[in-house]
Amino acid sequence: MTKASRRLKTAWICSVAAFAVITCTLTAWAGTLDPSRWGAWAEMCVLAFPAAWMLALLVCICFAARCRWAACAAVALALAVAWPMAKVTFALEHISRQQQSDSSFTVKVMSYNVHGFNAEDHRVKNRPNITMEAVVQSGADIVALQEAVYYGWNYADIPSMAPLLDTIRATYPYRTEDHSAKVTLLSRYPFTSTKLVNRPVRNQYGKMIIRNDATAYRIELPDGKQLTLINAYMASYELSPAERKLSGLGHRPDATDSTTLLQKFNMALNVRVSQARVIGDFIKKNPRHIIMCCDMNDVPGSFCYRMLTGSGLRDAYQQSGIGYLYTYNVGPFYFHLDHMLHSSDIAVTHFERPKAGISDHYPIVATFTVQ
Repeated sequence: MTKASRRLKTAWICSVAAFAVITCTLTAWAGTLDPSRWGAWAEMCVLAFPAAWMLALLVCICFAARCRWAACAAVALALAVAWPMAKVTFALEHISRQQQSDSSFTVKVMSYNVHGFNAEDHRVKNRPNITMEAVVQSGADIVALQEAVYYGWNYADIPSMAPLLDTIRATYPYRTEDHSAKVTLLSRYPFTSTKLVNRPVRNQYGKMIIRNDATAYRIELPDGKQLTLINAYMASYELSPAERKLSGLGHRPDATDSTTLLQKFNMALNVRVSQARVIGDFIKKNPRHIIMCCDMNDVPGSFCYRMLTGSGLRDAYQQSGIGYLYTYNVGPFYFHLDHMLHSSDIAVTHFERPKAGISDHYPIVATFTVQ
């Protein structure tokens, strides 16, 4: 090999190592930056972390196989620096962190963004509503629903719900009936509610309404304990189908499209951060026996996620799951957007994400014991 060839090869190795180190480190710690101040780029970096970390791991293995020890060490150091984020993203500490409880009472909770029950979807014509069937069959004691915009107890608007009405009412005698809310609760146990986040939005008719995006429910459990369940729908980017294609893989939006997308990203992030602050303040004032179910529209390790876990909550999936989990199921956006968080005096004994229903989100279900 000539001297020039060796230099070229060395330059290529250094470039690959530098790229792996920078992307891995940047995406791992971008979630510490407030996106309402730093802009959407920080959030985009967080979303890219799983791919960046796996790429860095692959590069490190390749360098080790070729005995490029200096480059391998540099990338390995970046992987180590990013390890706290990797543990959160891939749930790598569930065995050591799982809690045990001698409580005799357990409660099974489902959190599910039902996407309006797909009321207009041709797949639910002339048969019971597929999404609500998944709820009924879950066996959950408490069901926290998000994007339940067609929900209310006037099911005349959703013909496919009629065959399930008797079962729903018998299984969950305690329900919320706020037609303007983005969140809904079905419960076997009685509760009272307090609205935490209300914000003005335009409904489908263009009229401004005040919509409830987060509510705290005080639930009376049969053993006399009181459980606080927070059900939240945090601001989404509200992309149109055309914008989803533009922001997907293999598409290059023009300058106008990019500006529109960036504005939507920044607006949603600002709202989401303010929602997280309100909810976090409530949690700090009411720290005991809390479960939070939410479509966060954000991934583990993001700024909002860090705000909520920093208020004293733990991630149920981190306690009993393992590996990369995605709950949004419309490609190419396979992200972990739906979360269950809980206070330290509640233990999670089981967590699952059934591939049920026909919403654009999968439900998540967890079993808890209240200490």
